[in-house]
Amino acid sequence: MRMRIPEDRIEEIKSKVNIVDVVSQYVKLEKRGNNYVGLCPFHDEKTPSFSVNEQKQLCHCFGCKNGGSIFSFIQKIEGIDFPEAVMKIAKEYNIELPDNITSNTPDISTEEIQMIKLHEVVRDHLHFILMNTKEAEPALEYLYSRGFTDEMLSELKIGVTINHPSYVTTFIKEETDFEQELAYLAGVISKNEETNQYYDYFRNRIIFPLNNHKGQPVGFSGRTYSNEEPKYLNSKETPLFQKRKMLYNLHGARKAIRDQDEVIVAEGFMDVIKINKATQNVVATMGTALTKDHINALKRLTNHITLLYDGDRAGIEASYKSSELIMSEQLNPYIIRLKDGLDPDEFIESKGVEAFNSFIKHHKTHYLIQKVNDYEQEIHDNDVQFERIYNEITSEIPMIKSSVLREKVIKHVSSVFQIDVQTITQSLPVFHQSNNEQEYYNVPVEQSVEHELNRYLKQNPYARSELMLLKYLTNHLNIFEQVREHIDEDHFKEYATKDIYNDLNRQYDNHKQFDLSETLTQLQHIDDNYSQERKSLTKSDVLLLMDQMNIPDEPSLQEVEEYIDNIVYKRILEEKYKSLQLKLSHLDNSEIELVSEYVQKMIDIQKQLKE
Repeated sequence: MRMRIPEDRIEEIKSKVNIVDVVSQYVKLEKRGNNYVGLCPFHDEKTPSFSVNEQKQLCHCFGCKNGGSIFSFIQKIEGIDFPEAVMKIAKEYNIELPDNITSNTPDISTEEIQMIKLHEVVRDHLHFILMNTKEAEPALEYLYSRGFTDEMLSELKIGVTINHPSYVTTFIKEETDFEQELAYLAGVISKNEETNQYYDYFRNRIIFPLNNHKGQPVGFSGRTYSNEEPKYLNSKETPLFQKRKMLYNLHGARKAIRDQDEVIVAEGFMDVIKINKATQNVVATMGTALTKDHINALKRLTNHITLLYDGDRAGIEASYKSSELIMSEQLNPYIIRLKDGLDPDEFIESKGVEAFNSFIKHHKTHYLIQKVNDYEQEIHDNDVQFERIYNEITSEIPMIKSSVLREKVIKHVSSVFQIDVQTITQSLPVFHQSNNEQEYYNVPVEQSVEHELNRYLKQNPYARSELMLLKYLTNHLNIFEQVREHIDEDHFKEYATKDIYNDLNRQYDNHKQFDLSETLTQLQHIDDNYSQERKSLTKSDVLLLMDQMNIPDEPSLQEVEEYIDNIVYKRILEEKYKSLQLKLSHLDNSEIELVSEYVQKMIDIQKQLKE
């Protein structure tokens, strides 16, 4: 039976492990004031904007907004889930955890766990058949002829199914404890719905296990080694195997992707197996176009996605569509085109590993530059094509996040289209805004803290009261009961301050104490929504900005009441004022009495707000 992670073990990790030590394994940190700062590991920058607060055991980037607790940091940088992050830290610091732990909110059912175990049993059995039986000799000879070695076959757990209608089906029924219906639901075997009979889905095929992001087998791909069609047959869609989410070799490539800050996306898993001879930061989709789910998995590890697709028209169009989707996620797409129409396997076999590595290093081109190059002949054919392609290219330039890369693309467009850089730049209304944003990412962390605080206070007149009151509460537990007699979550204007106040209530009711790192860990997923959907501060912004605000050691009753008054009563007055403004805008000159009444009420409210 799988167990949840005990809360006392999580608390033990938090008490024994210093976030500064953990982050220092990934980021070069320097002590600056009360914090440690360094270059953010989650986005490109030249000047440090990533801050680690040792006292609160929190980290935060004021540029890209990533950060959180020690667990959140490891989740993000390793691309793993919460229980995996806990286990990784515990193992590194020799903190014992129970066996078979799972998350407090499991994302996988008992049936799905059984499906994974079934795949493991079937995988191992079919691998044994390939390496040890006479029936498998033709398949084994075929694999040897394609450059596979025994070591590769063993590492990848490649297997084979024999030419029999129910070999795997019978094996599951007679040699394992798994039900055939489970195997059918897992996509391992098929079922005749009319006769209710089970039979083999994969027959006479070389079997390649398909692993999820944790390295667990969740499906198979069967390749024919004769002239049968189709050449490749993948498992049917199941809760565990969904092609729009599956990336072949993501688990094996994760470290190399992070180390090299780049991922190469190939068209098929056979390409991945061959390219792995040269470089390990390569994955592949499973017969589908690149999807947003794929990109979301990759952007946890890198901002740079290089597409290694076929050079035919279909491959070129696919690389365009994938690149557009990558750019929409504010990542950087690059394209590699191999020479002479060779696929990666042929290139490596004919020219060698070193030549392949050299080629991909020196022939990696940003998507928009490659697109301009592809259309160069059409650009000069006629004016209609010239304008169409120019508009198409320039509409995408503002999506480039890096100002340096953006400038490089603009200069290339200028050279090919023979239009000066200034004219192109002036036609990009979003460009200047994006440039300012990039400049902001690269300001020193002390300036960015001050900038965020000033922006926040300017946008929300009562923001200071919300921040100060929250800081009072976290520093002075004794006033909490008094405050919540007057204030509930709806009185807070900012979503982040509201969430923090809610979590303080929860902690007070459960423990009669506050832990800000727990606040951030418990509600981390909400931060992602803020940074993507709202232009407002995240919880980690608010917690770190609170740290910049000075309050007296002991708050006076008058000060507390003043902040409550600002948050509650003056907020109500402000809303009434806005409501009257709206009503006034809908009146015409004939309704003079109502106009006079509304104006007087607004004057009265203004006086009350100034008191």
